[in-house]
Amino acid sequence: MKKTRRIAAMIAALAMTATMAVPSVMMSASAANVPVSVVKDGSMANDVTTVTPDKDNATHKYQAYQILTGTWTLKSGKAESSTDDADYELKVTGLGTAANTLLTNSAFRAYKVDDDFGQSIGDVIDALGASPTDAQKASALAQFLTDVGDGTAKAEELAEIMGTALASTDGTDISNGADLAEGYYLITDSYTPNADSPNNEKPDAVSKFILKVNGTKDANGIKIVPKKSYPEVIKKVQENAKTTTDYTGTKTALQTAVQNESKWNDVADYCIGSNVPFQLYGSMPETLADYDAYYYLFTDTLSNKFDQPQSVTVKVGTNDAMTFTWNSTTSKYELASGYLTENTTAIAAVTHTELIATSTFMTQINDALSTVDGWDSMTDQGKLEYVQTNWNTLTAEGGALVAQGYTSDKNVSDYIKSKTVIDTPAVPVRAEDKGTDGNCRVAWDSTNGKLTVSFENIKAYANVDKDTIVTVNYLAKLNATAVIGLSGQENKVDLTYSNNPNTEYKPVTNDDQPNAPTDEQGTDTTPEDKVVVFTYEADVNKIDADTKVNLAGAEFQLKSGSTAIKFIDNGNGTYTVADQTLTAGVTTTLKSDANGLFKLIGLDDGTYTLTETKAPDGYPTPTGTAADFTLELTATTENDQNWSGTPSDALKAIAGELASEDMAVLNAGTVNSNTRGANGGVSGTIQNSKSTTLPSTGGMGTKLFIAGGGLTAVLAGVYLVSKKRTKEEDAQ
Repeated sequence: MKKTRRIAAMIAALAMTATMAVPSVMMSASAANVPVSVVKDGSMANDVTTVTPDKDNATHKYQAYQILTGTWTLKSGKAESSTDDADYELKVTGLGTAANTLLTNSAFRAYKVDDDFGQSIGDVIDALGASPTDAQKASALAQFLTDVGDGTAKAEELAEIMGTALASTDGTDISNGADLAEGYYLITDSYTPNADSPNNEKPDAVSKFILKVNGTKDANGIKIVPKKSYPEVIKKVQENAKTTTDYTGTKTALQTAVQNESKWNDVADYCIGSNVPFQLYGSMPETLADYDAYYYLFTDTLSNKFDQPQSVTVKVGTNDAMTFTWNSTTSKYELASGYLTENTTAIAAVTHTELIATSTFMTQINDALSTVDGWDSMTDQGKLEYVQTNWNTLTAEGGALVAQGYTSDKNVSDYIKSKTVIDTPAVPVRAEDKGTDGNCRVAWDSTNGKLTVSFENIKAYANVDKDTIVTVNYLAKLNATAVIGLSGQENKVDLTYSNNPNTEYKPVTNDDQPNAPTDEQGTDTTPEDKVVVFTYEADVNKIDADTKVNLAGAEFQLKSGSTAIKFIDNGNGTYTVADQTLTAGVTTTLKSDANGLFKLIGLDDGTYTLTETKAPDGYPTPTGTAADFTLELTATTENDQNWSGTPSDALKAIAGELASEDMAVLNAGTVNSNTRGANGGVSGTIQNSKSTTLPSTGGMGTKLFIAGGGLTAVLAGVYLVSKKRTKEEDAQ
């Protein structure tokens, strides 16, 4: 029975991490993670062991299935006072309550330690005869199991078979701790997340099945530490101007890998019509190796405030990036470049040598060699190879090419040349669906503004392991429906992933849609990670410098540097920033309405120049630098990696200056709540005076000029009168 001690070494075969959240069973943790702690009291009484499951974020149900019963026995020749686990072994005495179910299960009975040779469990049991006792079955089964090995792939396979066979039965619930008699057990794990609000709780996964030997009672019991893990997802937006700060506090592995240079962060502001860069990052679970296949799905919600991305680039670890572009005819993203790296050998560029000759030479050999067996079915390459191989015979006396003027003193290389050709095969895609490389698919839900990037089995790519990072990059245009100011454009991503390594998930890649795991196979979803993009408004009033009356008909251009910004004219003095690449349907002329007002909708934080190109009727148009007014829009935003609150936490303040004068902040009472949020921007005034082209913001300067001119005229008059009197006095 010494071989039975090897069962005791079979502690915690295979713990693996899983994904989502449906009831299922658990796979094994390593011996280090699932220790069997026993206290040897010397009496060797058949004490029981208290199991203390690990408590985690979700309610897990742990069940123990006894396969074999036994006693924890001191090995022959070992000291009675020994506290060394290696000095003890489990002496199998009979079948546990779960054994009969297993021994009637076809998969369990068919299990072999060696797939090609040796007996199966069924063979071993059948060899006992017609009516073996439970003790005989237990002894035969124990001897068979000692050959499985601790922590081996075969042990993992056995645990999966056991877990599947026992899935519909109840074991001993040890979720809150329990006393287990000595023996050999399968321990399973399952949990059910809140399906109605998956993002309100931490994601989870189940562990692989645990095979373990239970020995004598320990005062602290046995603590089950599930070996499970799940991926993390991060979304970032690239700010186009402001400085970005890094994460604060302890960073996760994925946070460490995220680009925080080049202004990638959680908050940005842009003009309407701008292409805003977004990036998604996903990590792998620590227990990825426990899965045969791994489903992986980004769900990125942009909302209708952004136009659909026209191109999406996906990169899995060190594999070649894949670019998907939108085909408006098929209404699908189609793979433009990149491929399933697993197929690299089959589609790699091939270099070979090809023979070439002049058309005259080809005509002559076709005429001379038409009687050669199979000549007409040969390719030009084959024909040239034939001539090259048989050149000496063909050009010798009586040879077929002699009549064509070719002789043996001429080298074949004078007529047949060789060139190196590099064949680069086209990107392999499924013939019936160009939207995938056979694994990855990108799709767009126009109703909800959702971009999805799904991998039927992300482990199909080369070199994918627990340290692999997946990135998704795209540009999305901020459109004219964008909310102005405080509410911003909040968008988010979550990640759905396989969470149960104990179920067999075989993706199907020959259909038109990605084959997501079924509920029974198990997935879970990470919490959302979100970013926010702001855009702003500037309202400008044109007024008379003296009377403060609103002036209609003034015309301006808004410039960024020396370039006039294009707008869509919405009528009623309201202008929305346009896509700057447009050439039709846009204007650079901004005109004050009957109330002297024009509104600029969808501006980025920054400094602009308002140039007056036409004054209201009856007013002179400023010229030169006098026509330029500096508009400065300043938004204080939270440009870091840790924003997770509300947009009001991200947009701290907004302010503005127009022609060196502070502008008022727009609030909920002065903006149209249907299109713009509170604190959407700023408002200010530009003044005009009828009598001067001097800057209208300084009306007092005009008055001083007039007063100064009058005084000069008076002094000139006094001078002339005085001079006349002097002449008259001199004449007398």
